[in-house]
Amino acid sequence: MKRVLVLLAGGFEAFEAVALTDVLGWAAAFGSAPVQAVTAGFHPRLRCAFDFEVVPQARLDDLDVEA
Repeated sequence: MKRVLVLLAGGFEAFEAVALTDVLGWAAAFGSAPVQAVTAGFHPRLRCAFDFEVVPQARLDDLDVEA
């Protein structure tokens, strides 16, 4: 399975992150190889450009990027 890390930083553009994860979701559903998108940030909660609060799936410090 292919995995894609979507790194989110404070003040990120929510619409850009949503577009990326949407495309990866379609690739996972209809592509020829399984794809998993994982959102991660440095903090457990982030605020994006339009002041939405977002909870990433993982903290960057907790990920094993070698795996």
